[in-house]
This record gives sequence, structure tokens and C-alpha cells, in this order.
Amino acid sequence: MGRFAIEGTARNVPLALLYDWYTDFRPDDPSLVEDTLRGRPLRFVERKVTRQGIHVLIENMMDYKGRRVLARTETTLHPERFAYDVDTRYTGAMRFRDRRHYAFTELPEGTQIRAECEISEARGILGLLSALGLVASAVRRESQRLMDAYLRVAERELGGVL
Repeated sequence: MGRFAIEGTARNVPLALLYDWYTDFRPDDPSLVEDTLRGRPLRFVERKVTRQGIHVLIENMMDYKGRRVLARTETTLHPERFAYDVDTRYTGAMRFRDRRHYAFTELPEGTQIRAECEISEARGILGLLSALGLVASAVRRESQRLMDAYLRVAERELGGVL
């Protein structure tokens, strides 16, 4: 089990605009950051998004070094607080649970996102690596890299509004 936080800032992007953009959860979202995803051992193969009110179910089929990984993510939006909660269960080549709380904060220079994350229920070799803190460390590194990539896209698409 491991806990960590990631955070980033979208410069010149207002809070409400970034929150709406970041939480629209479209099937083609990974294509927005394709350049950043190149060279990573984990790549997206298929993405299905189902939305019902403030609840969003995302099913990502991914490839990890030639093996299939399914990530099933249940998301609950809290638009009144500019926050959302995520509970992801990975199955297949990697088996673990990743729970997160994302909070958006307006700053003079733009909007900050901070996610408090907890990795648990790692099985097999991942359980051993998790006990050593290596799973959380790898997930933190890749999560930060992905958040940074999405924030750069948000700045290009939405920036200059402040």
C-alpha cells in the first residue's frame, strides 16, 4: 500500500473552465496527450465512457509490454466543490486498486489541481513491490507525467482567458 499526491497548475485558465474541461471524460481523451504517452510501457488500446449524472464509469483496455490490462474507473463528480473522487481497479497483467481525490483551486496565475492518491490491494509480485513502495512510486511518476501533459493541453486550448 502507498500514499502520494500529485499536483499541477494550468496557467491563465479559470477554475470553472478547467474543471469542466478536465472532467468531461471523453473516449478520445488519451489522444490529446499521444506525444507524451509515446515511449511509455503502458498504452491505451480502447476506452469506453458511460455517464449517468455525477457518476462516470470509464473502462480502459490497455497494453502493458504485450499484456492486456483492464482499468475500470468509477468516478463521482462534486462540481459544487470543484472536486471529484476516483476508484480504479486494475485487472489482467497488473492487479491493484488506485483511489484518488482531486481538488481544483483557483490561484492568481490560473488553476491548480491536487490529487491525494492511495494504492492498495496489489496482488502477486505487485504485492511484494507494493510493500517496498515501488508500485506507488511508479504510479506517482506516471500519474504526474500524465497530469502535466493534460494541463499543457488545457493551457493551449483554454489559456489566455484570465
